[in-house]
Amino acid sequence: MLAALALIVLSLLNVSTETPYDPENSGPNGWQALHEVLEDQGVSVEVVRGLNEFPSSVDGATVLVVGTTNLSPESGKDLLQQTAAADKMVVLSPASNIGSVLDLPLRISSGSTAPREPVCNSPIFRDGDTISEAGDTLILTTRVPEATTCLPPSAGFEAGGAQGGSLVSFPASDTSPELWVGGVANAFTNASVTQDANAALALRLLGRTDTLYWYIPTSADLALGNPQTLGDVLPVWLAPTAAMLGVTALAAMFIRGRRLGPIVTEPLPVTIKSMELVDARARLYERGDANAHAYRALQLAALARWAKLLGLGRGAPPESIVAEISSYTGANEAHVASLLVGKPVSDDKSFVQAARDLHALEEGTPR
Repeated sequence: MLAALALIVLSLLNVSTETPYDPENSGPNGWQALHEVLEDQGVSVEVVRGLNEFPSSVDGATVLVVGTTNLSPESGKDLLQQTAAADKMVVLSPASNIGSVLDLPLRISSGSTAPREPVCNSPIFRDGDTISEAGDTLILTTRVPEATTCLPPSAGFEAGGAQGGSLVSFPASDTSPELWVGGVANAFTNASVTQDANAALALRLLGRTDTLYWYIPTSADLALGNPQTLGDVLPVWLAPTAAMLGVTALAAMFIRGRRLGPIVTEPLPVTIKSMELVDARARLYERGDANAHAYRALQLAALARWAKLLGLGRGAPPESIVAEISSYTGANEAHVASLLVGKPVSDDKSFVQAARDLHALEEGTPR
């Protein structure tokens, strides 16, 4: 078996993904070798990416959960419900949220990757087994007599009353399958699976049933049940802090305003004639070939003058002004509308003609 694993690891030359512990990752931190060996041993492996792809029934199967970073307490409850009829659930590479996600009295402590011995009575280990690259230690926060802890960081780790190891198991119940939680993910990578008894442990953990559902949580799973409003995700101290800063800013504005005294008007050092401003704006329009903007300015100015002449007020809608102009001058209403509210012109020739027609309308000699 170890020889077959070694050949598979050497043959994996193309890395299709760099995600750690992914069954399609053939790099050093991937699990493609483990995936192929499981299938060679007759295990049907189904990769499930996200809870939305989770099968409706996993009766009698093994469920592998790769990491809990993308799980929330709500999606964790959904996972437990969907795996209630499974034969076994194995959670590898758990994150610090493992306790809240799966409602387990566990916390994670990082440790040495030096080889570890089981130091427990469990059927998945054999005499003389040694597991390398285990790393993380799972510690029970409350005493659970029925739990089995294996692979402690040292032989006398539990002598002082602690209960934990790199692999912790909980027996099956009426509502949940047998559960294994392990910080041994690095031991099953392409780079480490052939070392010591790593491969044997992986096959005993994951190869007991005919079907293995390889579940990889996604960011969509993390969103399940998360707060949906801005107030839910903001820290509780933000509102009083913002209120205090607002009051402070208002007080500072009031104090500074009183110190500055009343506003004093002062004439500008330069007087600019209105015609110079108009001429400058016209030159800018000409330089930018902005006939549409220039004609729109003429339309707005003409509408304002007509509204004042007809006593309609500045807020009168253009349609009302057009109707009154037509009645006042006798000009065709459609023609007036095309001049004052029609589509802007696009070239110099049509711009000049339209400007002349606007002027002629105001002069009382519509064309």
